[in-house]
Amino acid sequence: LDGLPVAIELAAARLNLFTPADLLVRLKDRLDVLGAGGRDLPDRQRTLWGAIGWSYELLDDTERDLLGVVSVFSSANLSALESVVAASLGSMFVLDPLSSLVDKSLVQSREDGSSQRFSMLRMIREYASERLADTPDRDQAVREAHAHHFCSFALELQDRLHSSERDSALRDLESELDNLRTAWRFWVDRGDLEQLFNLIDGLWALHEAKGWYHAAIELTRDMLGVLATSEPSPELAAEELTLRISLARALMAVGGYNVEVEEAFTRALELSEASDTPAQKFPVLRALASYYVQTANPDAAAGIGKQLVELGEQQGDQSILAEGHYVIGAAMLFADVGVSLANLDRAIELFELKAPISNRFRLGPNSGVLARTASGLMLWQCGALERGVSRINEALELARAIDHPSSIAYALYHSGLIAINRGRFAECLENARELAELSDANDYPLWATLAKLLEGVAISGLGKADEGLVLTEAAVDLYQGLTPPPVFWPFILML
Repeated sequence: LDGLPVAIELAAARLNLFTPADLLVRLKDRLDVLGAGGRDLPDRQRTLWGAIGWSYELLDDTERDLLGVVSVFSSANLSALESVVAASLGSMFVLDPLSSLVDKSLVQSREDGSSQRFSMLRMIREYASERLADTPDRDQAVREAHAHHFCSFALELQDRLHSSERDSALRDLESELDNLRTAWRFWVDRGDLEQLFNLIDGLWALHEAKGWYHAAIELTRDMLGVLATSEPSPELAAEELTLRISLARALMAVGGYNVEVEEAFTRALELSEASDTPAQKFPVLRALASYYVQTANPDAAAGIGKQLVELGEQQGDQSILAEGHYVIGAAMLFADVGVSLANLDRAIELFELKAPISNRFRLGPNSGVLARTASGLMLWQCGALERGVSRINEALELARAIDHPSSIAYALYHSGLIAINRGRFAECLENARELAELSDANDYPLWATLAKLLEGVAISGLGKADEGLVLTEAAVDLYQGLTPPPVFWPFILML
């Protein structure tokens, strides 16, 4: 209720009909559940809409127009407001009416770094949005201007996303996330592929960096839905292939290898075979490599790794080259120790160079974390215990340093595996519980199940065998229910 006294009074009056929990559910959908207030209140205070409407009627036309524009933003800086006003309403001097709206508490102003941001309480935004909608042409003009502004904003950041300024670009994107989502929804409803392509690279990069894989899946499905209604072309066929294979990889990152993932990869492979698109397309090759590694098909994975190395050498792209060496190393992990470790070492060396990320729609744990983990496990298996532990620790340190949820989850699980092998059950228990918390926060069912498994084994190792065994067996049952990647099974059976 944004702390508004009138809103709180009106909500309290509804507690003769709802529990607080039920009322909260209703309020999340519609505020008109608050209805009228007590009979002893002035008319303007008897309903929330009445209270806001009374203030609205006191505004002049310029203030009302600007209030409608502000209602389209989640929050805005001054330059964004001026840009959208100019594009939708024509010439208007924004400063004076904006200052008046702030003074009247209809717009809130807060400091954000070196500038101010302007926003509205939810109830005021809903009211102002309804008043804007009373004039459909103006409503569409304002919303389209807003959507265009944030497409331009996302486009301006694209070059920075592929440079040493990537982290600052991601922070800028996150600061405008709600506005970007509003723009995205506008163009999806319009079916405007050109504008969606302007937005998706930045949104995907942000969602991947934050581990928001479920939301990334929704973005991809939105794009595929619009593509399905568009006029076919070779260019769109290439985009559909990239999106479908990225969707498959996203689904695998969230839930492991299951029927939905199998169907998604099958559809992507059908498109790949039917398309004239060159096979040397990094996102497609890299996603297929993950698919073959996860489904324990080392020969196919290694073949793709070699293609990636060739592609990286042809384009002089160290990040693609690093990915190719990692894929070969991971594919040959239990087939050829020498080849595996040599390629993993080369991949780690190249990742250390911090080459700009060149691929679109990347997803899953950071490849530098993957390479260190795979190398650590291989060294451990070969008897180079200290080097193996050191590599696993480096993987976890890197994952924490880049603050990437999927990478941290991956590193925590494998760190727990090594801890169990070393008889360090208390250390494993810490890893397992941190992994469980991270998985719950990000809705990673596969990692949540593996966390439960590690916890059960660790508790057993600490002397509570009955309790640990119950957890372990429950985790294995859950794991089998997920239809996870076959490549994990040897470690599950070992545990």
